[in-house]
Amino acid sequence: MSPSEVEARLLAHPAVVEAAVVGVPDAEGIDKPIAVVVIGSESIDEVTPADLISWCREGLAAFKRPRDVRFVTELPKTATGKLQRFKVRRDLISEAETGVLQ
Repeated sequence: MSPSEVEARLLAHPAVVEAAVVGVPDAEGIDKPIAVVVIGSESIDEVTPADLISWCREGLAAFKRPRDVRFVTELPKTATGKLQRFKVRRDLISEAETGVLQ
């Protein structure tokens, strides 16, 4: 799976400002795609994780669609603005280890 393909689909949604997709191991140790997105302030109460998963289902193969979508106010970036994908993954794995991620 290419994260950029899933991210491009998410970014095509009018409410999504930024998106990062990373693989996070499930209970069986198999990486599943999880999306972390920034929603535009005018759409914050109008879109749900289920809406975005459905949006991806319409434009991507089933195995590529995110299994979960998390909303954040900003994505971690370097000083030059490059996404720090490893930090997104680390934070999601930390949530999983503490039982927050289902």
